[in-house]
Amino acid sequence: MLEISSRSLTLLILLSLNVAFLKGQFQYLTTTTADPLQPLLNEIFNISWEGDTPNSNNRTSFPNPTTASTCNCVPINQCHQYNNSVLNSGEGLIDIKIGLCPQSLDICCDQKITSTNTRPPPPYVRNVKCGYRNEDGVGFKITAGNSEAQFGEFPWMVAVLKVKSQNGRDVTQYHCGGSLIHPKVVLTAAHCVISYEKQPNKVIIRAGEWDSLSEAEILPFQERVAQKIIVHRDFKSGTLFNDVALVILKENFDFNENVDIVCLPNQNENVDFQNCVASGWGKDQFGETGVYQNILKRVDLPVVPYEECLNRLRQTRLGPKFVLHESFLCAGGIPKQDTCKGDGGSPLVCPIPGNKDHYQQVGIVSWGIGCGNNVPGIYVSIPHLRSWIDEQFIDNNLPLMYHNEKYD
Repeated sequence: MLEISSRSLTLLILLSLNVAFLKGQFQYLTTTTADPLQPLLNEIFNISWEGDTPNSNNRTSFPNPTTASTCNCVPINQCHQYNNSVLNSGEGLIDIKIGLCPQSLDICCDQKITSTNTRPPPPYVRNVKCGYRNEDGVGFKITAGNSEAQFGEFPWMVAVLKVKSQNGRDVTQYHCGGSLIHPKVVLTAAHCVISYEKQPNKVIIRAGEWDSLSEAEILPFQERVAQKIIVHRDFKSGTLFNDVALVILKENFDFNENVDIVCLPNQNENVDFQNCVASGWGKDQFGETGVYQNILKRVDLPVVPYEECLNRLRQTRLGPKFVLHESFLCAGGIPKQDTCKGDGGSPLVCPIPGNKDHYQQVGIVSWGIGCGNNVPGIYVSIPHLRSWIDEQFIDNNLPLMYHNEKYD
């Protein structure tokens, strides 16, 4: 006969009281591996799981009708992370991969409590210099995975949209990435916008975007129409030499926590190339199987020295005689860590030494040999082309102060 001590009996009773709670929680989780404790719990407490097991491939993360009655899906900034009360303060954590609500920025809150604070937020007062990265996000922090950028993490990141005629009406489509270097100037790749050089009003710039499928962000995105597109005079469409362009907008963007500008390095400046990061909405892999991302992604990429990059590129279909043009630099070459199709024009930024949380843009996504393999990606070198950027600012009567704030 098995003898159970009083301490063991107490532990078993406590465990049994928690099984119902654990059982309910597992119903909402999507996981790829089975819980190793589940068979033991089933055997001890004679549990039979209703419906799918936690590791079933067809499990949905949405609540069923019997549990949805206790859940009120509200935007993340309206639900208090500690007691589930609804509020407008913008604090909270969210897991965008495992949620009970259909929208990525909604969270389950007690439906009996409603917000009483409907006052608009105070006007934004800009108190940062260029290149400030909101590494923990603005208003909330997502906790799932390492590839998604936080909301407002890269406030200089913009989407370059093109206007197309479709079924007799104009529609906008995502085209490329870019970066804000002045309230009305966007830095991007020449290959992204050269076809619109004579029709700049066919280009729309969206700043402050994060989830392209949602309008529930706690701060709205902003859109401005292009007034002028300036492509580098020595841009070569066949080889992509000097693949840089400026988009001057009809109106300034309004600074906010999710809309700001990035710093630029000086001509030929040596920067911290080891802890760089790229961002964009491009494809998750090369080819027809790759899909564009609705939530802004980020990837850590070290800059690869010129000679090392050249040797690795010569081992590809480019051949042993290939020479990398001086207007390029290389980054990445780490399997499954790369920018890809659709990221063209997007920024590669690196930390500014001595300026915590501040970054400067050293590269623009230009081209590559596939995506996510061991071949570095090719980026436009901003340190090499900085003087050209300044020339365009001077010619168009634009101040250089914004992307030079790190030197104040």
